[in-house]
Amino acid sequence: MNTKSLIISQDLCGVGQVSMSVALPLAAGLGLTPYVLPTALLSSHTGGLGANT
Repeated sequence: MNTKSLIISQDLCGVGQVSMSVALPLAAGLGLTPYVLPTALLSSHTGGLGANT
């Protein structure tokens, strides 16, 4: 059996519906074996929260 795999290189947010937290279930749903390469680890998505300090 030949299993197809995929490298997902994105940021990983702890909260929210963005980045790798969306890509992982999509890849698995397509029957791919996902391997992760996080580019940044974030506690939450910063969009709309104002200036990052």
